[in-house]
Amino acid sequence: MSIIIFIYYFIDFLNSLTQVAQYVEETVIPVVQSYTYHEEEGIFQSEKTSVKWIKDELKKDVSNQITNNFRVVSKNNLVVREGKSKDSRISGTLNAGYVVQIVEKRKNWTYVIYSDYENQQIVEGWVFTRYLEQIK
Repeated sequence: MSIIIFIYYFIDFLNSLTQVAQYVEETVIPVVQSYTYHEEEGIFQSEKTSVKWIKDELKKDVSNQITNNFRVVSKNNLVVREGKSKDSRISGTLNAGYVVQIVEKRKNWTYVIYSDYENQQIVEGWVFTRYLEQIK
């Protein structure tokens, strides 16, 4: 019986991964590309308006279940660290408007993954939760 339960949850987990990958491919990447274009054109008046725009775009035609795994960075030069303390080694930075996937939350810190498509690399690590906004 426990094997059947394990298989059920494993299939459910794989289905969730497929949904996330599809969401990233069909929604996040085009929105981020559009955001980058708008940012280069100087359309946004402030970080706050740019973050609001990207949140509004991402929540179109998206279920809450998927968006709960993602956040929008609300601060330029948000430091990404290897550990969940200010003394931890820096592994990268994120700017306002970047969309990150949440892996884990611990008190004031959130472990995130971000695909930097321009530099073709994955940025991952701990960021201060205060600078991540829900998509709602």
